Amino acid sequence: MENYQWEQELQPYNQYEEERTSNLDNLLMQFKEVTEYTQQAFKSLEIQVGKLAEEVTKFMARREENFIKVEAQEESPVRKHDSKEKDEEKSEEKAQQWEKYSQVEIQQESILQVNTHLIN
Repeated sequence: MENYQWEQELQPYNQYEEERTSNLDNLLMQFKEVTEYTQQAFKSLEIQVGKLAEEVTKFMARREENFIKVEAQEESPVRKHDSKEKDEEKSEEKAQQWEKYSQVEIQQESILQVNTHLIN
């Protein structure tokens, strides 16, 4: 009889221990899930930062290459010479166009005079 009474007194304690163990197990599982999620987030972040660093490096290299090209072109005596030649060519082209325009205008005046003589 004493054993029975002792078991009844221990029953709430045992039930409390089971619930407590269950709660600890749940808490441990939640901790593991959060830890895994956090690790995945860090891995993803590492990958993104790595890609960003790679893009920045490429950008800086291209920027440096372009800067060197521009600097070389600005200092090039050949380019200055080519630029002067192009300006001279453009001037010649404009002069030729003006000459053609003048010739067309003269021809139009001649045709107009001929037509005027024919009509009269």
